[in-house]
Amino acid sequence: MGYLDGTTKCPLVPPNSTEPSTNTTTILWFRQDQLLLNAILASKSDNISPLIATAKTSEEARSRLIRLYANRSRTRVMQLKESLTLLQKGDQSIFNYLKAVRTTVDELAMIDTPLSNDDITPYVVNGLGTDYKDIIAPIQTKETSLTFEELHDILTAHETYLKRIEATQSQLMATANNTQRSTGHYH
Repeated sequence: MGYLDGTTKCPLVPPNSTEPSTNTTTILWFRQDQLLLNAILASKSDNISPLIATAKTSEEARSRLIRLYANRSRTRVMQLKESLTLLQKGDQSIFNYLKAVRTTVDELAMIDTPLSNDDITPYVVNGLGTDYKDIIAPIQTKETSLTFEELHDILTAHETYLKRIEATQSQLMATANNTQRSTGHYH
């Protein structure tokens, strides 16, 4: 890493020297640096090649890459946060909805923009539908932060509750329809 960040400097070459250094330390430093530079050049994509091909040292190549991608990573952060804002549960299960949220949150963390639990909760809550309105207020007014796992557990339990109510209502409707048909035959 010292070669890449510039903390391991090239040993001094004699001033006004036009001959390659015969200093073993300088030769070893140069070889190691060139190996790293070649690794960087070999691992980049073809569209980046012209932008870093003239770098003389691994440190210079790394610096160019950082400058090239700094703006792109800020743009990516904004895109990911916007996608969190637009993410909706819709008809998908809580598991799939929270998986999509977690994937985006993890991607933000990988580009050095981690979100706290307090940041994640509003994104999750805002994407829930009206079926979850009864559970949103207690989540938002909780005194302590909920971890993502705790939020997952609460929402999964609520989803199970909603499915149980839906199943009960379906049974009542089927019973009412059956009763109505049975009564209609006797009159």
